[in-house]
Amino acid sequence: RVLAHDRRAYGLSDPYPGPWPAEFMHHEAVLLAALMAEEGIGATGGLGPPILVGHSDGASIALLYPSLAPLSAPHPLGIVAMSAHVLVEEMGAAAIDHLRQTYREGLRSRLARHHRNADAVFEAWSEVWVSDRFRPWTLDHELGAVTCPVLAIQGAVDGYGTSIQLERLAAAVAGPVEVHELPGVDHWPHKEATADVLWLITTFCRQLTGASHPGS
Repeated sequence: RVLAHDRRAYGLSDPYPGPWPAEFMHHEAVLLAALMAEEGIGATGGLGPPILVGHSDGASIALLYPSLAPLSAPHPLGIVAMSAHVLVEEMGAAAIDHLRQTYREGLRSRLARHHRNADAVFEAWSEVWVSDRFRPWTLDHELGAVTCPVLAIQGAVDGYGTSIQLERLAAAVAGPVEVHELPGVDHWPHKEATADVLWLITTFCRQLTGASHPGS
């Protein structure tokens, strides 16, 4: 079973006016815990503990969850982090600055298919990423609270982060971590290497739940 959600300002969710604080992903991790509580995930008689799956900022939010969720919140069985950000690299900030300059040349129409107010969410998200207040942002401290297994996936030619992201993640988490850097893949491994990523995630989840793998 899957619970998928659009965080604030995304999709059809309520607006989240900018400027966003540098800790906006921290705030979203707290809201994620509240959402799961509402849905009965991890509660007695409800759904079991979750496997958190996130991409890009969503992966960072999933990795933040163990350090910020209340003690009563369910501890995740595992975390799948695709193209996670764990620190700000200059090349990533520069790529987002370029997006800001070229936004109306194609990205705007693509985002409008998925977000009720694409202009507002893009402006707020991109502004914080290129701001001086965001430069010192890292997850180095919070990753120590991640004791569950982590599957970390990143493209080898990710335009928003280098292999430093994977290295810092693997070094900082307290639990076991499985790292995959996919050759020739940019920032969207689930779209660019769909079959490989589905296999990695399926295998990881089956290992966590003790389920047999098809063909094993």
